[in-house]
Amino acid sequence: MSAHCRTDSGIERSSSATSSWAPALDHADRPAFLRRLIFLASAIYPTFTYGDVPDRWVSGDETAAEKLVEGTDTHRKTLYRYLEQHAGAPWFLDEMFSSIDLYFLVMRDWRPGVEWFEKECPLLNAIGRRSAELSEVEEIAKKLR
Repeated sequence: MSAHCRTDSGIERSSSATSSWAPALDHADRPAFLRRLIFLASAIYPTFTYGDVPDRWVSGDETAAEKLVEGTDTHRKTLYRYLEQHAGAPWFLDEMFSSIDLYFLVMRDWRPGVEWFEKECPLLNAIGRRSAELSEVEEIAKKLR
């Protein structure tokens, strides 16, 4: 049975591996965590905004839409490779699990897909796979498949 602790807001949470979603304010990894979290949200995620429904941006031009998807997919791969160079093991922040790890649980299933991650970004792929195996997220991860 997992131990629980009460947060300052009065909400109970598990004190297991996933109880700390981010390094503490005074932790040495806090700046790197914030930098990578913002990178995921501001650099990688927008590639889906533009590439998933290209008609929003180039309505009526099928060739331009195909180029937009191709361009955003290529750029996303470059960004993932950049993160791969900064990934630790077994978690993105080495021994510390954080919310960043959950991004890879989900994002590796999106374009370019698990097979690409296995080949091109094995550390990020392993982090995503490992995140899916955590008891705290296992049920949710099953629903994503």
